[in-house]
Amino acid sequence: MNKNGQFEIVHYMIQHNHPLTRELLNYLHRFERQINQLKEQAIEVMQECGLRPIDSFRYMTIEAGGEDALGKSKKDNFNCCYRLKMKSFKGKDSQTVVDRLYEQM
Repeated sequence: MNKNGQFEIVHYMIQHNHPLTRELLNYLHRFERQINQLKEQAIEVMQECGLRPIDSFRYMTIEAGGEDALGKSKKDNFNCCYRLKMKSFKGKDSQTVVDRLYEQM
């Protein structure tokens, strides 16, 4: 407190003096989450075989030994599946979309 009775910052440190999260949850940081090319290819193969995104995520989680060992979140897996699905439509006309919808009926 200064002479006027107000709080005043005298010294500050720019570096952290505590962990940002518990070590157990570090895999959830955006920087830590990643889908490398090998994982993306595995997801693509499972998608072509008819596995739903949640099933491919569960399978990969079991194979990795847990979600924290997998290195990606469920949302990352769903986003990858969506990108792969949209890649098949890229550069094609809308008739392809209509044909795909009829196939799913």
